[in-house]
Amino acid sequence: GKDSGSTERCACVENQSVEHAVDDIAERAGKNHGDASNKAKRIFLFKQYERAIYYVLFLDDLCEVLDEKEYLTDERKDYFTKISSEIEEKIRDRKELTDSLFEKLEIGISSHLPRNIEIYTNEMIFADIIEELEKPLIIGEDV
Repeated sequence: GKDSGSTERCACVENQSVEHAVDDIAERAGKNHGDASNKAKRIFLFKQYERAIYYVLFLDDLCEVLDEKEYLTDERKDYFTKISSEIEEKIRDRKELTDSLFEKLEIGISSHLPRNIEIYTNEMIFADIIEELEKPLIIGEDV
């Protein structure tokens, strides 16, 4: 349940381990800073974990939204925190992140959302925007 007046957030941001992991990755990859190929390696490394970092941030935002709307049950909080920790661990250990992993995340997240609330991820919003932008413009149509 939700305690009234609780401002507790998912543990994923309280310990800031994603930020630490990104800093750690950049610091380790940043040795010999002046080397252009090393800069490319650092960018590649960050891009490799960009989607995972997005999910950790999304899960934190999701916990906040659900908490504000009084939908953040202990079960949901525990589940989202567990997922976030698992993602952070993969980032820290530089494990491979596959599309099937993200598909499983989407299914797991969806199955733990309240039935009466719609949640839109940034990816979903951007996909909707792209779809609208790709529609042919009809002359004389109000924009």
